[in-house]
This record gives sequence, structure tokens and C-alpha cells, in this order.
Amino acid sequence: MPEHAPPGASWLGSLIDHYAVLATYLHRFLTVVAVGLFVVGVCATCFAVLARQFPAYMPSASWAIELTNLSIIAAVLLIVPRGLRENTHMAVTFLPSKLGPRGLQILTAVNSLLIGAFFLVVVWHGMDAMNLNRSQRTPVLGISQFWPYLLVVVSAALMLLETVVRLLEAFAGRAPRPTYEDAVNADVDAKEDAR
Repeated sequence: MPEHAPPGASWLGSLIDHYAVLATYLHRFLTVVAVGLFVVGVCATCFAVLARQFPAYMPSASWAIELTNLSIIAAVLLIVPRGLRENTHMAVTFLPSKLGPRGLQILTAVNSLLIGAFFLVVVWHGMDAMNLNRSQRTPVLGISQFWPYLLVVVSAALMLLETVVRLLEAFAGRAPRPTYEDAVNADVDAKEDAR
């Protein structure tokens, strides 16, 4: 059970703990996919540069720019939910630092409701856009526009799920999670104490 869980956690706490385990594996998988997409983008960029420098020896690389754009954007969209999960996004901290534990839980709940509403709108309209643009193709590679829109929907859905979990954590008295920086500092402090 996580350190921030209250003693005698309820079924809600157990559900959140199970989600945390599953989310760890999901985000590891998505990280591997995102790194692979990033590598594809870098390789396509290198090929395009070589094709421009040596046009007599290399075939046209007009496809490489489009592949780079699609793969890098896909990598970012797949990795952003992990950043949300691990609290590595930019945050305004002057207000939370002035609130007590109960105030932080209320702030987390309100914040989660607002952010969750935004992601719900993105998922809803992203699905519409995905279906409306299914027949359109990218100019060079001819890839259906369904796939880029699908990545937007998947990314927003994962962030919506994470936001709902944060809301449940607030209701369970487990909010807020420590930031990434706090976790790193705690790990460093623990290593120094072990010496």
C-alpha cells in the first residue's frame, strides 16, 4: 500500500492501488512505444538530411518530413499521460503550499473536476473528428487521418482516467500525490540516511 494511504484503507483505496499497479505497466509499455516512434522520427530526419545533401545518390525523401511529424507527435501524445501520472508537468505551487492537508484535498478535487471535464470534451469531440476524417489521407504517405486523431483520443482518454483516479484519491483522503521532485528528494534523503 502506498505511503500516502491512510491506515485501514477502504475498497476505494484498494481499487486505486490496483489501478496504480496496472498503470505502471501500461505507462512502461507506452514509453517503449513512444521511444520507438521517436527513433523512427529521428531516423527519418537523418535520411531526409542525407537525401538533401546527396541528391544524386539518394532517392527523394519527401515522405520523411511527414513521417517525422507524425511519429514525433505520436510519441509526445503517448508520453504525456505518464507525465500527468508522475506529476512532472509544470505546476503553480504558491497556493497549495499555503493550504493544509484538507485544503489540498479540496483543491485537488476541484482541479480534477475541471481538468476531467476538459479531457472529456477532447475525447468526445476527438472521436467525432476521428470518424469524420476517416476518409482523408495525409498528402505524401497516404495514411488515413483516423490514426492521428485516434492518438489524440487515446492520450486524452488516458489523462481523463488519471484525472478520475486523482479525484477518487481526493475523496478517499489520499490526495495530493507527492510531486516527482518530492519523490526524488525523498529517495536522496533515504539514501543519505542509510549511510
